[in-house]
Formats: sequence, structure tokens, C-alpha cells
Amino acid sequence: MHAAAHTRRARSKRVELESRLVAEELERRLAAYVEERVAAVLSSDAVQRELQTRLERERKAIEEQVERELVAERERAAREEEARREAIRAQQQELLELEVERKKEEEEAARRRKEEEARQLEQHFLELQRKQAAKKEEEERKKKQEEDQKRQQQLILGKGRKKMSFSLGFKM
Repeated sequence: MHAAAHTRRARSKRVELESRLVAEELERRLAAYVEERVAAVLSSDAVQRELQTRLERERKAIEEQVERELVAERERAAREEEARREAIRAQQQELLELEVERKKEEEEAARRRKEEEARQLEQHFLELQRKQAAKKEEEERKKKQEEDQKRQQQLILGKGRKKMSFSLGFKM
């Protein structure tokens, strides 16, 4: 009984081994067949045309995407350039306004200086006129004083003697 069990076990192992070998061979053949069929299908004209169509679609889609990106990049670069130019224009305008303001301030300062010079000249002129008028007044006062003094002297000198006429009959 022991030998029969051993033989049964050995037979069972052999059947199992054969089964496994048959399954592996079947799997290998099936894989080879599928691979062959796939290769045949892939190499067929219809599949090649379909693959070519897909490739064309994909290439066109990529080209369109690249073109959109290039357009967007050009637009962005153009916006940046315009912003840069606008910033330069704004700086130039600001500098121009500062220059205009500086000129205004210089002109205002020059006008104030001229007004001050004119005022000082006018004051000097008025001072000279005042001095001249005071001098003239002083001269007139002195002249009047001298005349008054002469008159006084004449009155003093003239009172003591009688006026005599030395006329010889001539009328003057």
C-alpha cells in the first residue's frame, strides 16, 4: 500500500507537471499569436492611415498650441514694451514739468529782484529829490535870511541918515 500511494503521488505530480508545461506552452503560443496578430494589424494600411491621421492631428494641435503661446508671448512682450515706453514718456513729461516749474520760479525770482531794484532806485530817487528839495529849501531859507539881513542892515543904516538925491536932472 505504501508503494501504491507513492506511485499515485508520482503520477499526480507528473500530471500536474504536464499540466503546467501544457499551460505554459499554451500561454507562450497564445502570446506569440497575439503579438503576431497585433503586428499584422498594426502594419495594415487602415491602421497605418489611422495612426498617420492621429499623428497629423496631434502635430497640428501641438503647432496650434505653440503658435498660441508665441502669440501670447509676443503680446505680453508688446505690452511690456508699451509700458516701458509709457514710463519713459511719463518721466520725460515729469522732467519737462519740473523744468517749466524751475523756469517759472527763476522768472519769478528775477521779477522780484527787478521789482526790488526798481523800488530801491525809486527810494534812492525820492531820497535824492528830498535832499535836493531840502537843499533848495535851505538855500532859499539862507537867501531869504540874507535878504532879510540886508534889509535889516539897510533899515538900520538907512534910518540914521536922510536919503539924498544925487540926480542931476536925469531920469532913470
